[in-house]
Amino acid sequence: MKSKDQYSKRRYERIPVNEGVSFIYKGCRNSGQMLDCSAEGMLIETQVSDPMDPKLDIVIYTGKERLHVPAQVVRIYKKHGVQTRVGVKVLRNANKYIQFVLKSALKDVTV
Repeated sequence: MKSKDQYSKRRYERIPVNEGVSFIYKGCRNSGQMLDCSAEGMLIETQVSDPMDPKLDIVIYTGKERLHVPAQVVRIYKKHGVQTRVGVKVLRNANKYIQFVLKSALKDVTV
């Protein structure tokens, strides 16, 4: 388990979210839940039990639209030997994804 200092070395703060996502893996559409996001990536909880393709097209369901975000798997988290979460890095400049992250960060801000 990482210490707080290791997490504080991240370039961008992670924002807690609870958004549905999907991705194609082994020819099948799989679903998951985005638990947090940052300008560079996201953490997805999923039931896919084996290692994933290194590159995925993540679809985020925002209610109004679907955002397609090209991503690369950078970390796989396991619990009791079973994959439960996947950390992904956004590959290309995805302006709509960045807008999504900013809206998520400002959701609870009052002025």
